Amino acid sequence: MPANALPPGHADDLVAFSFAAVIFAAGVVSLAVAALRRSGARSMLAYLGAFAALYGIRIAINSHAAFELFEPDEWLDFAAAYLTYVMPIPAFLLFHKQIGAVEERLFRIAMAVQVTYSIVAIVVDTVAGQPELAMGPNAPIVIGVSLLMLPRILSSKSIDPSELRPLRFGIVTFILFALHENLAAMGVIDSRLGLEPIGMICFLAGVGISIARRVERTHRRLGDIESELQVAQRIQGSLLPTSAPPVAGLDVAGVQVPAREVGGDFYDFVQLGERTMGVLVADVAGHGVPAALIASMVKIALASLQASAHAPAQLLAGMNSILRGQIGRGFVTATYAVIDLESRSIRAAKAGHPAPLVILSGGEARALESEGPVLGRFPGAAFELVEAPFPRGARVVFYTDGVTEARGPDGSSYGEERLASLPLPPASSATDHAMAIFDSLRRHRGSTHEGFDDDVTVVVVRDA
Repeated sequence: MPANALPPGHADDLVAFSFAAVIFAAGVVSLAVAALRRSGARSMLAYLGAFAALYGIRIAINSHAAFELFEPDEWLDFAAAYLTYVMPIPAFLLFHKQIGAVEERLFRIAMAVQVTYSIVAIVVDTVAGQPELAMGPNAPIVIGVSLLMLPRILSSKSIDPSELRPLRFGIVTFILFALHENLAAMGVIDSRLGLEPIGMICFLAGVGISIARRVERTHRRLGDIESELQVAQRIQGSLLPTSAPPVAGLDVAGVQVPAREVGGDFYDFVQLGERTMGVLVADVAGHGVPAALIASMVKIALASLQASAHAPAQLLAGMNSILRGQIGRGFVTATYAVIDLESRSIRAAKAGHPAPLVILSGGEARALESEGPVLGRFPGAAFELVEAPFPRGARVVFYTDGVTEARGPDGSSYGEERLASLPLPPASSATDHAMAIFDSLRRHRGSTHEGFDDDVTVVVVRDA
């Protein structure tokens, strides 16, 4: 890409500025769109925009009118040379990003050579006070890297054909025109045509069409994913109980807010008698669809272990056996408790999960701590059973770590102490208690945070 791509003269200025305006405008638009996007083709648009904007500026400052307009005009020669040294960098990044032009190792070497040469050339010209003094290696480097990329561009099958055809046309056309200009600059061929800007227009058109088609295809794919997530959300909602079993003397409420469309938290109830109920709260490691799929496996495991539902430690051991080997490197934390109004007791076991809180009518709170590893990772795991009284007026709060680890604007965690000491009217229902926890969580998070960083689940069981 030699600096003097267009022949001087007033007759050429209109053509030069027309090319410069079109190419520069395309670059600015690409940069603006890249700045507004958060993902997708953002990097490709940024590389394209930088390359086109620099190229358009170089055409403009190489025109005869520019040298007449600016006095003294020596800095224009330096600017044109500096742009020539730098322009290949975003161009090569764009080629490699969009089509994987060469093997990663070779590309890194080629980019290191180009970047090093650009820096050294700018320093040499500046120190010597002579523009284009270091221009000699420019053409061979550009030609070498272009020839390195050209076979992959011609034979690539890594992207969609609808994107590849215009992309291949644009890149190949530009490379051929650029090779023509650089070979002419080296004296290998005798030519003064100055056709590289035409190749640049073809390049912008081809790459622009390719990126547009990629963005369109990505949007369609995202639309399909969104539809599938909505279905997954409905399915996951159906896994949660619509209401607690009718156990006389108990008021029960469960609330779940996933961090994403679907989450890995799960809770369920097991009716064990007219005045006895089991409660399971589980938290799958991770977020999104993978965690939701494992949460569905937890529900199936619970349903298959009804015979052990009266024994919390035994039920968690059975669940661990079912999940082990089925969830890869994932794991599940869980708490299972049996609340028995006949004996006025609560028996619980937990697997790496936050301990449930028993809150007495006077406000005193006790965490039902017990030992037990996470589910799905350790064969033959054993779980400790803990038992505590469940007197009249008491409440039990089950929750996932999304509650206690929720962070406020200052970085502080919500914490178990705040959860245990939440002020409530004595006659407040289980639903009121659960909603009060969520209101407190949102206040702790502050107005600058929307939603939660982790799935949040709260289950409240109140002696009615």
